[in-house]
Amino acid sequence: MGGLIELYLKEDDGLADLQGSINSMMVDQPGISRSIRLDENFEEYREYIADPDALNGEYDARR
Repeated sequence: MGGLIELYLKEDDGLADLQGSINSMMVDQPGISRSIRLDENFEEYREYIADPDALNGEYDARR
């Protein structure tokens, strides 16, 4: 499971270092991107999804 976050910026001379077309829209525009994915070995997450009440908003981080 993963995701991509892209932020496209208005063209500006000060953003020349961020200019490029290596993005999901393949447009030559300044911007930044982040690719994220869940660490499948993250034990706290495994415990969280194992509890149906937690998935319905009943999670208490102090447990």
